[in-house]
Amino acid sequence: MILTFGYSIEFHGVDALIDEVYVKPEFRGSGLGAQAIALAETTCIELGIDALHLEVEREKSRTQGFYRRCGFKDHHRYLMTKLLR
Repeated sequence: MILTFGYSIEFHGVDALIDEVYVKPEFRGSGLGAQAIALAETTCIELGIDALHLEVEREKSRTQGFYRRCGFKDHHRYLMTKLLR
């Protein structure tokens, strides 16, 4: 898992983004992903960060369900990216 930090006026200061979570296929469903998310949440709380974000591909409904069970909610915006290099 990679956890990055930014600054957001909307979220009142420093916010965090789970940039990547990867669990090898043979270990999926074992609770490792949920433990990683919980670690990110605990870390953010300890740092005084109020907002934790992540992104998930639209077609990955199973993964979206996992994140919803972890307490994440849909944010009715689209992530847009411009590659600079």
